[in-house]
Order: sequence, then structure tokens, then C-alpha cells
Amino acid sequence: KPRKDIAKWSETKDFVSYFYSEFYVHSPVLPENISRADAAEIVKKYLEVFDTNDDKQQWFDRIKDMCSPLGYTPNVKEYKQNPEQFKGHVGDVSSVIRSAITSRLNTPDLHAIINILGEDEVKDRLQKSLKIFSEEM
Repeated sequence: KPRKDIAKWSETKDFVSYFYSEFYVHSPVLPENISRADAAEIVKKYLEVFDTNDDKQQWFDRIKDMCSPLGYTPNVKEYKQNPEQFKGHVGDVSSVIRSAITSRLNTPDLHAIINILGEDEVKDRLQKSLKIFSEEM
């Protein structure tokens, strides 16, 4: 699919810099509805279950399994029906993981990005993000 968020060739580097260590600047951001403490818990839990051998469905199932113990719902529809019962939904959890790895809230397929970056790089970025999210403001 053609990218609609890149208008000029010169913008490309910023959009794909997370693939290249020489261009990548680790600076994770959070969705507005996620606190740093909650983000730290999400990243910590993800580090415990992260497995580069997972196919895309197994990977997403692991993220969905993380949701309930952390106070999120694995079902977006359920969140929309009862938002007061949850901190957020699976999309919020995956957004934190996405940002922890790429420093962006919007990227192409995160599972593919993880496989391209490799286990060591992903774990390193997750550890750095955990430290950032855990720091006192």
C-alpha cells in the first residue's frame, strides 16, 4: 500500500529511522491515556513473555493475554461498551510496546519490525524504555 503519511522523499528517513541504529534516537512517547507507571508495567510484562519464535498470531495472543492482569481489556468492543471498567484496551498495550521499540505510535506491522530488528535489539530497546518509564518525573 502506498504510504499516505509521507509526502516527500526527504521525510522518509524520519519514518524508518528505527530500522537503523545510526539514525535511530530512542525517545519513546506514550498515548495520552497511559501513565508512565502503567507503561513501565506493560514493558516489564512484555519482556517476560517476549519470544522471537512466535508467529504473528502467537505474538498478538501474548499481548492479549497480558491485558487483563494489567487492567486492560483484550477486546476493543468491550472497552467501548464499558470504558470505566478498564485502563484501556489491547490497542493501548500494543501502542506502548510499539513506542518502546520504535519511539513511534504509528508504524507498519510491529511483529515484522520486531523480526527485522532481532531479539537483542528489541530487548535492549525495551530495557531502555522500561528505565525511562520507571524514572520519577
